[in-house]
Amino acid sequence: MATAADDRCRVLVRFGVYTILVLSPLPFGSVQPWAVLGVEIVAAALGLGSIWVIARDREAWPRGARPVAGAALGLLVIGVVQLLPAPAWSVRWLAGPTAEAREAVARVLPEVAAIAAPHSLSPPDTLDAVLRGISFGWVALATVIAFRERRHFTTLGFVIVASAAFQALYGAAEYLSQHQHIFAYAKKAYLDCATGTFINRNHFATYLAMVLPLALGTLIEGWERLFTGDSWRGRLLRLTEPASLAVIVAAVAAFMIWIGVFLSYSRGGLAAALVATVVLGLQSGIRKGRMWILVGACLIPAVFLSWQQLRAPGERFMVDADRLASLNRRLPVWEAGASMIPSNAALGVGWGNFGNAFRMYQPSSRLRWEHVHNDWLQTTIEGGVVAPILLAWVLWLAVTAARRTGGPAAPIRKWVVAGIAALAFHCFLDFPLRIPAIGVLMACFVGLLCAREVYDADVRPLVRDA
Repeated sequence: MATAADDRCRVLVRFGVYTILVLSPLPFGSVQPWAVLGVEIVAAALGLGSIWVIARDREAWPRGARPVAGAALGLLVIGVVQLLPAPAWSVRWLAGPTAEAREAVARVLPEVAAIAAPHSLSPPDTLDAVLRGISFGWVALATVIAFRERRHFTTLGFVIVASAAFQALYGAAEYLSQHQHIFAYAKKAYLDCATGTFINRNHFATYLAMVLPLALGTLIEGWERLFTGDSWRGRLLRLTEPASLAVIVAAVAAFMIWIGVFLSYSRGGLAAALVATVVLGLQSGIRKGRMWILVGACLIPAVFLSWQQLRAPGERFMVDADRLASLNRRLPVWEAGASMIPSNAALGVGWGNFGNAFRMYQPSSRLRWEHVHNDWLQTTIEGGVVAPILLAWVLWLAVTAARRTGGPAAPIRKWVVAGIAALAFHCFLDFPLRIPAIGVLMACFVGLLCAREVYDADVRPLVRDA
């Protein structure tokens, strides 16, 4: 049974979740070592608070979250096994290229040769990836434990949409003004597009595409409530009600987010935003009124940008046909990356080790590829063939947990599912999961899908009145 101390702890955890969601995108998506460390420290504090609540209130841990946690634990086990010392013959059998690389080093520096060595080619990189994955798990757990009432879900959605709207507004302002800074840092790449506080336009667009369904969903729900039935006079009068403020804010946020997606000129990001919109429409039911809201929310920003005589949104689909045919030179890298899988099918080359291992397979090029630009393929290379299955299983279990959950918070769960669909799609074209800010948002989404809504706050006033 929850106590006042448990409730206070939940308040602190909720505040921590809000903090990490707002701050993690700001320092370049938290890709720098100091920012990653900050994310891990905050996430660990959230995890400790969540465990304290669970230890005192076993009912705080919903049953629907347990299968998701089990599947996620499988990804952690892969990383732990990769870090454990193993006999040389098993390293050679389970990770051929890794063993070859280690033998090449041993010929030059015999003192580093060992009878037993980890499967990971670079244990520090694997440890870093494992710790980062654990931090995402803490964020998901904190969301499950701390968000229990309708107002909690509403506030969380507002914080996420506000963060994305700021990213879109800031990125658009820097691009349109040609200032092109990220706070005090002068950008050196992607000067021809908006990136918000992210370095890469694709990750900026992914972040916005994930949040877009929350803004559009709020707009659709509020639009139908405020503008269906009654006369036009009555509808106009409803605009003065406090409830109409959420609709206006959602409309402005959706407009800004679409502007940000368009100005990123990310083909994958634009496609991901369209996927999120379609999935949202399918879940909400494609009715005439809802369809026009979704189409209008997409076309109005596009018309606005065209009127400003900027490059047309999606223009990059029409130019550089040769680069588009090779998916911007990704296909050769994908083919070379896929050739790494057979000899590393069991345990992969080690989490975070793609860049180290890929040099033995890389096509002749002056470029250095640290990512294969396909998170599903890279997950297979680094974690073995079971790893992408476990990752997909985590997302699927979270989605099914949301489907079994009813109550007033059900709509926001549908919007979150659309956001996860956008992320899963863009993972085929880029590496958004390697960006801590996007990983934090995904973890929050998974936790929100698994969270159990309680109705105590709604029932107590009725009990007192009785």
